[in-house]
Amino acid sequence: MRASLRGAAATPVTVNVYEGVVPSTTGDPTGFGRLGDHVGGQGLAWNQPLGSSVNVFGYPAGPHPDGIRPYTGQNLKTSMGSVTTTAHAPSLNGERLLPVRSAFTGHGAQGSSWLLGYDAASARGYLNGLTVSVADTDANGRYDTGLSAYFDDDLLAVYSAADALWTGAV
Repeated sequence: MRASLRGAAATPVTVNVYEGVVPSTTGDPTGFGRLGDHVGGQGLAWNQPLGSSVNVFGYPAGPHPDGIRPYTGQNLKTSMGSVTTTAHAPSLNGERLLPVRSAFTGHGAQGSSWLLGYDAASARGYLNGLTVSVADTDANGRYDTGLSAYFDDDLLAVYSAADALWTGAV
């Protein structure tokens, strides 16, 4: 999949993955085509300013700290919020964490994608975060915030290195 990337002041680049494979009639793997052609893909945003609005997508399933379990984990859920500050979470190993208001419960919310500039009509946006933890910031026994690492130049370096290692079709 070749997905567009964008940053605060960067030239678009691409990220590549192997094409998909399926078993042939003999059982040997055969090429199935580019992943993005079959499942779609999102772009990537980094170095975005505070105040950016993101849509959070996930399959939350676990209960809130108060025991209420509003989600089953069976359906894709979304919430929308603005990233207006940084967060300090000593129990998480992250240099700069960003919070966004989201009532997703812990189980199934981990790894939820944060899409900047999401367009519902095309179902496209720019990945700008991944939920690494959830928190009850107002101590009412219900999760209200998701946390993500800040996507910065270090993240771009990882993706750029992956792009340089493209190997083509299987």
